[in-house]
Amino acid sequence: MKTTSFLSLAFVAFLAISSCTKSAPATPDNTGTTGTTGPTSPVLPVKATPDPGVYFVGVRQFTDALPDVYYQATLWKNNFPITISTAKSYAWAITVQDTSIYVAGYEGTTACYWKNGNIVKLTQLPVTPGVTQARAIAVQGNDVHIAGSTYSDAFYWKNGSVSILPSPNKSSSAYGMVLKGSDVYICGYYATSTGQTACYWKNGVINTFNDNSIRSIAYGIAVADNGDVSVVGYRLGTLLPYSGLSGNNIPTVWKNSVPTALPITNAGGMAMAVTTKGNDVYTAGYGEDKPGTGAGAVYWKNNVPTYIANSSTTANSIFVAGDEVHIAGVKKLEGTTTAAASWNTGVIYGQSLISVFNGVYVVK
Repeated sequence: MKTTSFLSLAFVAFLAISSCTKSAPATPDNTGTTGTTGPTSPVLPVKATPDPGVYFVGVRQFTDALPDVYYQATLWKNNFPITISTAKSYAWAITVQDTSIYVAGYEGTTACYWKNGNIVKLTQLPVTPGVTQARAIAVQGNDVHIAGSTYSDAFYWKNGSVSILPSPNKSSSAYGMVLKGSDVYICGYYATSTGQTACYWKNGVINTFNDNSIRSIAYGIAVADNGDVSVVGYRLGTLLPYSGLSGNNIPTVWKNSVPTALPITNAGGMAMAVTTKGNDVYTAGYGEDKPGTGAGAVYWKNNVPTYIANSSTTANSIFVAGDEVHIAGVKKLEGTTTAAASWNTGVIYGQSLISVFNGVYVVK
């Protein structure tokens, strides 16, 4: 599955939610994030020094009038929106370094990131790109690390210099990234004859799982203080507790390359993002608590689920600040309308209509 045009994985997820009954954001202990997109010039000023608060990134729908419907990359301070691009654009991920806010995504067909609302376009590609997306961003000192993809290749940028991430086959995608010391971890998938296979790259070297899944994709990656590497996403295949091509995706964490199906009902689900605090692993996504209740936003701490919502919601991003678990995602409304939604330690505290939250970062 390649992500194309201006549709978020959140919208794709809701198609899955409906059919079944239905990236890794940074933490104070883990500088990885999962995805964001790009601006031209802010409609409202973005402060150079971030105020304490909860920051979200994602998109808002610009107009209801066909054929001019498109999405604009948006930064929210708490629940107050700031448009960071007036062009067709998408924001996937956010991180904060010292006094600067970084957002990753794309504008038009070009991968980019914004630093304090100022766009930096990532145009140096060794192939004809088509639409290029920056899906994850992490900053360490003066170095800006970005992972992303075109329709056919996964890429890694460091300070604007780009390299293709190697894979057994030509087609690959990168979705999540984390830094640990001097090491750079990026997760995603590469294409196979049956679909896609989840993988991750450490310093540009690919690591595959070989778990006999028919199809799998990794959306988030995190590294604990003890060095354990947790990759999250979904699987569909012979090793699943619900075997066969039933159409239900199983949210999965690969810990040091060993897969574990996260506990949900047979309705299926996905794990969309992961972060760590010390040696604890927090994963966000969606699943169903009890049969027939409907798939909803959930997070797992060390694989133990906390169901925070149902009725067609999903969690796209997670951030742990002290004892608080912050979740950002989306809720399906009437018809095809969606609203960006956020939860703080299990309590919903904000919605923005016709929008999606893809990333969250907390500044204390």
